[in-house]
Amino acid sequence: MDAGLSHKSIIKTSFTHMPSSVLLDVMGKSTFVKRWPRIRTLFSSDDTMDSKCLLLFDSTWGLLTTGDSQYPVSEKVASLSKGRMALLSEIVNYPGEFSIYGLAKKLSRPYSRVFKDVKKLVSMDLVEIRDDKRNGRKVAKLYSIESINTKIVDIMAKGQAMKTTC
Repeated sequence: MDAGLSHKSIIKTSFTHMPSSVLLDVMGKSTFVKRWPRIRTLFSSDDTMDSKCLLLFDSTWGLLTTGDSQYPVSEKVASLSKGRMALLSEIVNYPGEFSIYGLAKKLSRPYSRVFKDVKKLVSMDLVEIRDDKRNGRKVAKLYSIESINTKIVDIMAKGQAMKTTC
């Protein structure tokens, strides 16, 4: 038997049969976050047991990385530093609520560092900056590109716009 194949089989069996809390304790949450995007390729969404594992661990990964169980698993996100992951988490959970300055203030971090980190998240296509008019002036607000929360906010805004034009 191929040693690589048996190793993959052991990993898949561990994820399939060990209680998730035990597996996370043994593996460590940060190691799980970094490795799950590659480990999940061992599973097939066509298989019922595999599908359940994918749902459970994808949700867990999303909660650990962004605080959103529906956030899609991504190696880009898994490679982020803790600081950038914390920024992304705030943007995912509060789409359009923060400017860079507001985010720096909320997280008690220097504006220059948050500005640099947000620009990096934008260059990675994880975050977008949208201009918003508030009280007659333009304010740049932050939105997560991949988050369902951003999609919900956009749908609600579209509904509000339709109400005001009718």
